[in-house]
Amino acid sequence: MKHVFLINGYGVPKDIRLDFNYQLYLRAAFNAIYSTCLEQKIRRPLIILSGGHTDCWPPYRRTEGQEMAKAFTGLAGRSFLRHLTRSWRMKTETKSISTLENFLFSQKLVGPGRVDLVIFCEQTRVLRVKSLAPKVFGRQVRLKVQPIDFDVSANRYLQPQTISRKETIALAVDQWARRYPQRMPEHHQFFRERLLFLRQRGGKRQAAAVAAWYKQAERHWPISFRRWLKKNRGR
Repeated sequence: MKHVFLINGYGVPKDIRLDFNYQLYLRAAFNAIYSTCLEQKIRRPLIILSGGHTDCWPPYRRTEGQEMAKAFTGLAGRSFLRHLTRSWRMKTETKSISTLENFLFSQKLVGPGRVDLVIFCEQTRVLRVKSLAPKVFGRQVRLKVQPIDFDVSANRYLQPQTISRKETIALAVDQWARRYPQRMPEHHQFFRERLLFLRQRGGKRQAAAVAAWYKQAERHWPISFRRWLKKNRGR
């Protein structure tokens, strides 16, 4: 059985080496992986660092996966851990800009066969991840979702109704595109417009920008998604 750990990205900070929230996230995930490998005698886990070009700092070239890999490699490369971590395999997924894309692109890296999969995510996204992941990865995967409540920035303390709205809309769009794969270009464009909206407002004001986007997200809904939502509302 393959043992896979998937770490979903959480944006691209200005400097991941100095970002307190990201350091908490990656260190907690690292320790969880370390403990699991030690307890279950897993020698060659596959660790996927997943996230694409969501950089909100000019020139917008960095990806979540690549930035996380820098920090994670530093944790794994410490001399007193090399006897264990030298056999760990790490891959980056750098195309996704949504949770659905995180899973679809990472699934290709996992490959076929029976898999023991642990997914790490931020606390407020746990219900969305738990709802979507089993449908994407399928029955051959033994799945565990491990949320980490690491974020102490303004994003974590948005009004509960704002967080609920954000998660509900994102999950609905993901579910729609998963059911109708031919709609993936429209799905990607929806999240691309969200990204451009956040970039226009700059990395320092991201929490306010996220709240503003989801307050008026209906303006950006694909027409086919509107029809699907209207047909399935209340089911």
